[in-house]
Amino acid sequence: MDTGSLGKLDWGAVALTACIAAALVWALIFFLRQNSKDLDDLQETLDAQREEDEE
Repeated sequence: MDTGSLGKLDWGAVALTACIAAALVWALIFFLRQNSKDLDDLQETLDAQREEDEE
């Protein structure tokens, strides 16, 4: 890589892109964890309903 091309690189844009990418990854992880908790809660509710119906 030519050092002249590094001088032309807009480091503010690179930092902004890195921050946006990190925020998207964090949001995806948060969403998937919340989704997993909701799935567990739903499974517990369905199991409880099934037990009620069997009685």
